Amino acid sequence: MYEHSETHVLLFKQMIQYGIKPYDITFIWVLQSLSHDGLVDEGLFLFKFMLKDHETTPNDDYYTCIVDLLSRAD
Repeated sequence: MYEHSETHVLLFKQMIQYGIKPYDITFIWVLQSLSHDGLVDEGLFLFKFMLKDHETTPNDDYYTCIVDLLSRAD
């Protein structure tokens, strides 16, 4: 992983471990970080995790992140 996304994912995982429920902006922040670093698989995993385990309803911001993520795929 790249430096920024690695830090963001680590902080996100710590939130989950401590039982802190992420806000929508938290998911978007991590998705954007993964997208900018070209980490498509990790971003898609997070999106699926968000939908399944956190029962989050995606909005336009989420889908914008996913489109951006997929557009950076090799």
